[in-house]
Amino acid sequence: MRLIDADALKELLYYDKATCAVIDDMPTIDPVKHGKLIAAEETNSGGLIRMVCSECGRVIYSTYGLRLADIRFCTYCGAQLEGEEDESRPHVSA
Repeated sequence: MRLIDADALKELLYYDKATCAVIDDMPTIDPVKHGKLIAAEETNSGGLIRMVCSECGRVIYSTYGLRLADIRFCTYCGAQLEGEEDESRPHVSA
């Protein structure tokens, strides 16, 4: 998929009203939200690691063996989780 500037395209096709109408009816993409995993801690319930999404504040749980850096998106708000893995966050291998 390639994002384009629909307004610039419509300027090029100014006299083709039918094509401009089709462009206006096309779906748009919402901007990407960016967040980080914060407040990671090990829990006592079945080897889960508890994290919080900085964008929506919801708790995300990860199991042992999954690197925290591998969690790329919040399962609740869809935010892209970025940043280097914090040394204070647990890194637990299987």
